[in-house]
Amino acid sequence: MNDDKKREDSEIPCLQKGGIFLENEHDVTDFRFACLLPKKRGDGSKKYCATYDEHNVCYAPEYGNISYCVKDDKNFNSRGCALGLGYLYDMKRFEDEKREKSKKTCPQKGGYYLENPEEIKDKRFACLLPKKNGDEQTKYCVTYDDIPLCYSVELSNIDYCDSSSLEYHSRGCALGLGYLWRFKQH
Repeated sequence: MNDDKKREDSEIPCLQKGGIFLENEHDVTDFRFACLLPKKRGDGSKKYCATYDEHNVCYAPEYGNISYCVKDDKNFNSRGCALGLGYLYDMKRFEDEKREKSKKTCPQKGGYYLENPEEIKDKRFACLLPKKNGDEQTKYCVTYDDIPLCYSVELSNIDYCDSSSLEYHSRGCALGLGYLWRFKQH
């Protein structure tokens, strides 16, 4: 099974088992992904285990692709695994914190918070704020339901909507935001 197919087939079972699924969605050159499942008695001798934010978890090789985190693999490297998983976990935590900040702050600023609550794999979220004259954000604006709104880079995570990103694509951004608009929260 190739990594793309394994990644696709791993996230939902990982989450259904109470796990934490880790991947770096903002770096197209980072192909690592991992599932951290709650630690069970005896896991420490068979699996690489760690504690993140008071969660005792172990790397689940059946839902990940990091060979240096598999204890019985010739590539096993405890320090490398700790650093790799720590980095991926920090990326997830940063993304989760940014999402929560956006959910709270966006409506307070009179904006619309957008995300897809129906699809667990759709991790995009965005904040569209009211357009203001002279606002630097006006170059990232769209109109929905006759309301001129501007994409907030600080309160969103869609790289192809950030004009400073290499992935910026204006049409893709408009289509993506249009799709998320139907789930808006104001």
